[in-house]
Amino acid sequence: MKCEPCISIGETQLEEIPQYAPYAKYWELRSDLSPHLVANPDAYTAPLEAALEAIPEGILTYKATPNGNKEEYLKEFHRVFDPLFVLGFNALDIDVYALMGLKADITLKYPLHRALGIPISVSLIISCHLQEFDLQSAKTAIIVKGLMMGRLGKVVMPCKDEQQCEAILELQRENEGMLFLGSGSAGQRTRVECVALGAPFSYVHIGHPTAPGQLSLQEYILVTQGQDSNAIAQPSAEA
Repeated sequence: MKCEPCISIGETQLEEIPQYAPYAKYWELRSDLSPHLVANPDAYTAPLEAALEAIPEGILTYKATPNGNKEEYLKEFHRVFDPLFVLGFNALDIDVYALMGLKADITLKYPLHRALGIPISVSLIISCHLQEFDLQSAKTAIIVKGLMMGRLGKVVMPCKDEQQCEAILELQRENEGMLFLGSGSAGQRTRVECVALGAPFSYVHIGHPTAPGQLSLQEYILVTQGQDSNAIAQPSAEA
Protein backbone atom coordinates (compact mmCIF):
# COMPACT_ATOMS: atom_id res chain seq x y z
CA MET A 1 0.00 0.00 0.00
CA LYS A 2 1.26 3.48 -0.83
CA CYS A 3 2.92 5.17 2.15
CA GLU A 4 3.38 8.95 2.53
CA PRO A 5 3.48 10.11 6.16
CA CYS A 6 3.32 13.71 7.29
CA ILE A 7 4.76 14.01 10.79
CA SER A 8 2.59 16.25 12.96
CA ILE A 9 4.31 17.91 15.92
CA GLY A 10 4.31 20.72 18.44
CA GLU A 11 7.27 22.78 19.58
CA THR A 12 8.56 20.23 22.11
CA GLN A 13 9.40 17.76 19.35
CA LEU A 14 11.28 20.08 16.98
CA GLU A 15 14.71 18.72 17.84
CA GLU A 16 13.58 15.17 17.08
CA ILE A 17 12.71 15.89 13.46
CA PRO A 18 16.18 15.28 11.93
CA GLN A 19 16.30 11.72 13.27
CA TYR A 20 12.99 10.96 11.53
CA ALA A 21 13.96 12.58 8.22
CA PRO A 22 14.52 9.24 6.41
CA TYR A 23 10.90 8.25 7.03
CA ALA A 24 8.88 11.30 5.96
CA LYS A 25 9.03 13.94 3.26
CA TYR A 26 6.41 16.14 4.93
CA TRP A 27 6.02 17.51 8.42
CA GLU A 28 3.47 19.75 10.05
CA LEU A 29 4.12 22.26 12.85
CA ARG A 30 0.93 22.94 14.81
CA SER A 31 0.71 26.48 16.20
CA ASP A 32 -1.95 25.38 18.69
CA LEU A 33 0.58 22.91 20.16
CA SER A 34 3.39 25.48 20.22
CA PRO A 35 2.50 28.23 22.72
CA HIS A 36 6.10 29.23 23.50
CA LEU A 37 7.06 29.34 19.83
CA VAL A 38 4.00 31.47 19.08
CA ALA A 39 4.98 33.82 21.91
CA ASN A 40 8.56 34.16 20.64
CA PRO A 41 9.23 32.53 17.26
CA ASP A 42 12.75 33.99 17.03
CA ALA A 43 13.84 31.88 20.02
CA TYR A 44 13.27 28.72 17.93
CA THR A 45 15.37 29.66 14.91
CA ALA A 46 18.08 27.01 15.44
CA PRO A 47 15.85 23.92 15.81
CA LEU A 48 13.57 25.15 13.02
CA GLU A 49 16.50 25.60 10.64
CA ALA A 50 17.79 22.11 11.49
CA ALA A 51 14.36 20.60 10.90
CA LEU A 52 13.87 22.37 7.58
CA GLU A 53 17.27 21.23 6.37
CA ALA A 54 16.26 17.64 7.07
CA ILE A 55 12.72 17.64 5.63
CA PRO A 56 11.87 19.62 2.47
CA GLU A 57 8.12 20.07 2.90
CA GLY A 58 7.32 22.11 6.01
CA ILE A 59 3.65 22.89 6.69
CA LEU A 60 2.50 25.51 9.19
CA THR A 61 -0.95 24.89 10.62
CA TYR A 62 -2.93 27.83 12.00
CA LYS A 63 -6.35 27.36 13.58
CA ALA A 64 -7.00 30.64 15.38
CA THR A 65 -10.36 32.20 14.52
CA PRO A 66 -10.50 35.95 13.88
CA ASN A 67 -12.03 37.87 16.78
CA GLY A 68 -13.84 40.32 14.52
CA ASN A 69 -10.92 42.72 14.18
CA LYS A 70 -9.22 41.92 10.89
CA GLU A 71 -6.31 44.28 11.45
CA GLU A 72 -5.42 42.80 14.86
CA TYR A 73 -5.78 39.27 13.52
CA LEU A 74 -3.43 39.90 10.61
CA LYS A 75 -0.93 41.73 12.82
CA GLU A 76 -0.70 38.74 15.16
CA PHE A 77 -0.62 36.31 12.25
CA HIS A 78 2.35 38.09 10.67
CA ARG A 79 4.20 38.49 13.98
CA VAL A 80 4.25 34.72 14.34
CA PHE A 81 4.43 33.45 10.79
CA ASP A 82 6.54 35.93 8.82
CA PRO A 83 9.77 34.77 10.53
CA LEU A 84 8.81 31.15 9.82
CA PHE A 85 8.19 31.78 6.12
CA VAL A 86 11.61 33.46 5.95
CA LEU A 87 13.18 30.32 7.43
CA GLY A 88 11.71 28.23 4.62
CA PHE A 89 8.27 26.89 5.48
CA ASN A 90 6.59 26.39 2.13
CA ALA A 91 2.95 25.60 2.99
CA LEU A 92 0.22 27.03 5.21
CA ASP A 93 -2.76 25.04 6.46
CA ILE A 94 -5.52 27.44 7.46
CA ASP A 95 -9.07 26.65 8.49
CA VAL A 96 -11.88 27.75 6.21
CA TYR A 97 -13.63 29.38 9.18
CA ALA A 98 -10.65 31.66 9.69
CA LEU A 99 -10.92 32.71 6.05
CA MET A 100 -14.64 33.33 6.47
CA GLY A 101 -13.89 35.52 9.47
CA LEU A 102 -11.42 37.49 7.39
CA LYS A 103 -13.97 37.72 4.58
CA ALA A 104 -11.17 36.58 2.28
CA ASP A 105 -12.05 35.87 -1.34
CA ILE A 106 -11.44 32.14 -1.87
CA THR A 107 -12.75 32.11 -5.42
CA LEU A 108 -9.65 33.58 -7.03
CA LYS A 109 -6.07 32.38 -6.88
CA TYR A 110 -3.88 35.25 -5.74
CA PRO A 111 -6.31 37.58 -3.90
CA LEU A 112 -6.30 35.05 -1.04
CA HIS A 113 -2.52 35.32 -0.77
CA ARG A 114 -2.89 39.09 -0.81
CA ALA A 115 -5.66 39.01 1.79
CA LEU A 116 -3.35 37.09 4.13
CA GLY A 117 -0.25 39.00 3.05
CA ILE A 118 1.80 35.87 2.36
CA PRO A 119 4.18 35.07 -0.50
CA ILE A 120 2.66 33.53 -3.61
CA SER A 121 5.32 30.80 -3.32
CA VAL A 122 3.62 29.47 -0.16
CA SER A 123 1.19 26.65 -0.93
CA LEU A 124 -2.20 26.86 0.76
CA ILE A 125 -4.09 24.00 2.36
CA ILE A 126 -7.66 24.98 3.17
CA SER A 127 -9.05 22.82 5.97
CA CYS A 128 -12.61 22.13 7.03
CA HIS A 129 -13.05 20.42 10.42
CA LEU A 130 -16.63 19.29 10.86
CA GLN A 131 -18.14 18.73 14.31
CA GLU A 132 -20.39 15.92 13.08
CA PHE A 133 -20.35 13.26 10.38
CA ASP A 134 -21.90 15.27 7.56
CA LEU A 135 -21.49 14.15 3.95
CA GLN A 136 -23.37 17.15 2.57
CA SER A 137 -21.00 19.61 4.25
CA ALA A 138 -18.07 17.53 3.03
CA LYS A 139 -19.39 17.71 -0.53
CA THR A 140 -19.81 21.46 -0.15
CA ALA A 141 -16.12 21.60 0.72
CA ILE A 142 -15.38 19.79 -2.54
CA ILE A 143 -17.25 22.48 -4.45
CA VAL A 144 -15.29 25.15 -2.58
CA LYS A 145 -12.10 23.38 -3.57
CA GLY A 146 -13.09 23.76 -7.21
CA LEU A 147 -13.65 27.47 -6.67
CA MET A 148 -10.16 27.72 -5.21
CA MET A 149 -8.73 26.79 -8.60
CA GLY A 150 -7.24 23.49 -7.58
CA ARG A 151 -5.80 24.30 -4.19
CA LEU A 152 -5.56 21.37 -1.82
CA GLY A 153 -8.55 20.95 0.45
CA LYS A 154 -8.71 18.89 3.64
CA VAL A 155 -11.92 17.70 5.27
CA VAL A 156 -11.96 16.02 8.69
CA MET A 157 -15.08 14.70 10.37
CA PRO A 158 -15.97 12.34 13.22
CA CYS A 159 -16.30 8.69 12.27
CA LYS A 160 -18.24 6.26 14.47
CA ASP A 161 -18.48 3.03 12.49
CA GLU A 162 -17.40 1.12 9.39
CA GLN A 163 -20.26 2.48 7.29
CA GLN A 164 -19.21 6.07 7.93
CA CYS A 165 -15.59 5.08 7.34
CA GLU A 166 -16.44 3.64 3.94
CA ALA A 167 -18.40 6.77 3.01
CA ILE A 168 -15.35 8.93 3.78
CA LEU A 169 -13.13 6.64 1.72
CA GLU A 170 -15.58 6.90 -1.17
CA LEU A 171 -15.21 10.69 -1.09
CA GLN A 172 -11.45 10.17 -1.20
CA ARG A 173 -11.75 7.84 -4.20
CA GLU A 174 -13.80 10.43 -6.06
CA ASN A 175 -11.60 13.44 -5.26
CA GLU A 176 -7.95 12.74 -5.91
CA GLY A 177 -5.67 15.45 -4.55
CA MET A 178 -7.88 16.30 -1.59
CA LEU A 179 -7.57 14.72 1.84
CA PHE A 180 -10.53 13.19 3.68
CA LEU A 181 -10.06 11.85 7.20
CA GLY A 182 -12.34 10.30 9.79
CA SER A 183 -11.38 11.20 13.33
CA GLY A 184 -11.49 8.73 16.20
CA SER A 185 -10.50 5.09 16.38
CA ALA A 186 -13.26 4.06 13.93
CA GLY A 187 -11.71 6.36 11.33
CA GLN A 188 -8.19 4.91 11.42
CA ARG A 189 -8.79 3.03 8.20
CA THR A 190 -9.16 6.37 6.39
CA ARG A 191 -5.70 7.35 7.65
CA VAL A 192 -4.24 4.12 6.33
CA GLU A 193 -5.93 4.03 2.92
CA CYS A 194 -6.24 7.72 2.00
CA VAL A 195 -2.87 8.00 0.21
CA ALA A 196 -3.52 4.91 -1.91
CA LEU A 197 -6.80 6.54 -2.95
CA GLY A 198 -5.24 9.85 -4.02
CA ALA A 199 -4.49 11.93 -0.90
CA PRO A 200 -1.07 13.63 -0.84
CA PHE A 201 -0.15 12.29 2.62
CA SER A 202 -1.49 10.98 5.92
CA TYR A 203 -0.76 12.61 9.29
CA VAL A 204 1.20 10.63 11.88
CA HIS A 205 2.74 11.37 15.26
CA ILE A 206 6.06 10.58 16.95
CA GLY A 207 5.05 10.39 20.57
CA HIS A 208 1.59 11.77 21.25
CA PRO A 209 -1.32 11.89 18.75
CA THR A 210 -2.12 15.41 17.59
CA ALA A 211 -5.62 14.33 16.50
CA PRO A 212 -8.06 11.60 17.64
CA GLY A 213 -7.29 8.25 16.02
CA GLN A 214 -3.97 9.35 14.55
CA LEU A 215 -1.42 6.56 14.08
CA SER A 216 2.19 6.79 15.14
CA LEU A 217 4.84 6.86 12.42
CA GLN A 218 5.82 3.34 13.43
CA GLU A 219 2.25 2.05 13.25
CA TYR A 220 1.59 3.74 9.91
CA ILE A 221 4.71 2.36 8.21
CA LEU A 222 4.10 -1.08 9.67
CA VAL A 223 0.49 -1.28 8.47
CA THR A 224 1.13 0.23 5.02
CA GLN A 225 4.49 -1.34 4.23
CA GLY A 226 4.71 -4.35 6.53
CA GLN A 227 8.07 -3.14 7.81
CA ASP A 228 9.41 -4.04 11.23
CA SER A 229 8.58 -1.07 13.45
CA ASN A 230 11.64 -1.83 15.57
CA ALA A 231 13.75 -0.68 12.63
CA ILE A 232 12.22 2.79 12.83
CA ALA A 233 13.73 5.38 15.16
CA GLN A 234 11.86 5.40 18.45
CA PRO A 235 10.63 8.60 20.13
CA SER A 236 12.51 9.88 23.14
CA ALA A 237 11.02 9.42 26.61
CA GLU A 238 9.98 13.09 26.61
CA ALA A 239 8.03 12.92 23.32
